[in-house]
Amino acid sequence: MLQFLYGENTYSIAKDLAKLEHFFIEKDGSDLNVSKVKGGSLKSGEFESYFGALPFLGEKRLLIIKNLLLEGKDKEIQASISKIINKVPDYLDLVFVEEGMPDGRTQLFKFLKTIPQSKYYANYTELQLRELISGEFSRSGLSISSEAVYKLQFYLGADFWRLSNEIGKLILYAKSQNLSKVNTDLIELMVEPENNLSVFDLTDAIGARNAQKAFISLHSLIKKGEDDFYIFNLIVGHFRKLIILDDLAKSGEPLERSGLHPFVVKKMRSSLSNFKGKELIKLYLLLQTTDVKIKTGQIEPRIGLDRLVADLCKV
Repeated sequence: MLQFLYGENTYSIAKDLAKLEHFFIEKDGSDLNVSKVKGGSLKSGEFESYFGALPFLGEKRLLIIKNLLLEGKDKEIQASISKIINKVPDYLDLVFVEEGMPDGRTQLFKFLKTIPQSKYYANYTELQLRELISGEFSRSGLSISSEAVYKLQFYLGADFWRLSNEIGKLILYAKSQNLSKVNTDLIELMVEPENNLSVFDLTDAIGARNAQKAFISLHSLIKKGEDDFYIFNLIVGHFRKLIILDDLAKSGEPLERSGLHPFVVKKMRSSLSNFKGKELIKLYLLLQTTDVKIKTGQIEPRIGLDRLVADLCKV
């Protein structure tokens, strides 16, 4: 049997791969006939050895080759595999796994994509992610408020690896406290958010023209070890979203049409009240000017950030 699992949703790929491996070992009685190979380190001739090896004290072998297309640099290996891959022996379960989207022009990818056991794993949509979060709590006998789902999703984004860990932590804590429902207070207590909330603190302080608070927020990001350019891009992205929401508000369109996460829209709706349309344009032009000065070496990034925050608070 030949299978091909690929796509950006590495969490779902890992889960299905683990199930497949568990089922094989359970049926075979041991893991002696399971081989896992890193495609990036696969050398010429090795695949043929793996491909042709007979099962040891069993009926079948499971061979998993991971990220050959994404990490493998030897094109000859891919070419040699393409020549024999359609002759998989009955005793071999061969699984190719790509944790991402490979180059669609390669001959091997074109072939693997067309086999019956080929599956593409796309990233979760916002709705799918919310359903998955709710489902994880439900399976543990707990419920979670819709507001808490939004907050958890907003805190951690689409990283279901971390989401899964945090959900497990929340479930254990809720049960230890005899809680039946997870709410936003518990999320705020137990989950450390990514830096997207810190930038809200910074931009809210700028909107309130509170320079002291703005500098505290800026330097809290710096102390966390974040790169200066990353912080600058966070600020730029935030004000770009504010401008989009401002345009929608002026035209009488619902802010949800922006395509932003509902919790982001909710947070930005309050931020938007701190700015007028013309002020947002001035702010964005100031960001562009700072960007040019930093990239052309006219000013050091750290000094540029400090001056930027000071100037934004004056607009």
